[in-house]
Amino acid sequence: MIEKDKLDGLSKHLRKKFMFGASHSREIIAAYFGYRSHAAFLSTLFTPKVIGDICFIDWRMKSLNGLGSHPVPEYLVSDISEYLKLNE
Repeated sequence: MIEKDKLDGLSKHLRKKFMFGASHSREIIAAYFGYRSHAAFLSTLFTPKVIGDICFIDWRMKSLNGLGSHPVPEYLVSDISEYLKLNE
């Protein structure tokens, strides 16, 4: 189970480190856990599956309007995984 505080902290971390907007960071977090959207992710009531699928995150970042340049998906997956481990 992932607490809302941890997800909010991860969203803030991504916004600061990668200069993402708030909605883009939430969508990328949802993609990290294997969901097509933040709304779908929220519907799981914070019991997400941990996937970190690089291809899926790459696809999701490319589909976000206005994201602009972004880090390589492998680096982003690694960063999110490390953040989650450090904040268990």
